[in-house]
Amino acid sequence: MGRQVYQKGQRFLLDAVGQLAAQRDNLLLIVAGPQGGATAELEQLHAQSGLGDRVRFLGNRTDVPEILAAADLFVFPSLYEGLPGALIEAIALGLPVVASNIAPVAEVVEDRRNALLVPPESSVDLADAIRTLLEERPMAQAFGERSREIFLERFTLERSMERMVELYDRLLNQSEQLGAKVF
Repeated sequence: MGRQVYQKGQRFLLDAVGQLAAQRDNLLLIVAGPQGGATAELEQLHAQSGLGDRVRFLGNRTDVPEILAAADLFVFPSLYEGLPGALIEAIALGLPVVASNIAPVAEVVEDRRNALLVPPESSVDLADAIRTLLEERPMAQAFGERSREIFLERFTLERSMERMVELYDRLLNQSEQLGAKVF
């Protein structure tokens, strides 16, 4: 899920799937999201990969929850991000995750609890982590359960509102301690 741009790291995911394809007959990669600056490169890499219909580019979609619900796991190979919204959507649905070990991702997932984190730009590590979750079904199931728990603990509307109120309380207390007038 995400725009087809360099920062999303989809080319590393394509390479990782290429490494796994010979060992897994039922492997299917779904790439959903609007076209962008990396689309031509991704199409070329796909054509050269020999993966054929084992990779499907769906374009921009409105049925993201349904697509995610059909997945066995979610792979997030971004090189850099702001708040990773697609990752939050995936954990909301209880998916185990393979993701690049970048700062914002660590705010959403927990390495070896609901995700396997790998170095950015490493197709080999991505492939190894994907293979692990596909082969270790009890681990993947436990990761999926923990993903849902993390979502409920951190990302529901109620929890977001609680954190906002806590932030305002802290700011008001700091202002009062500094003798500032709050209007």
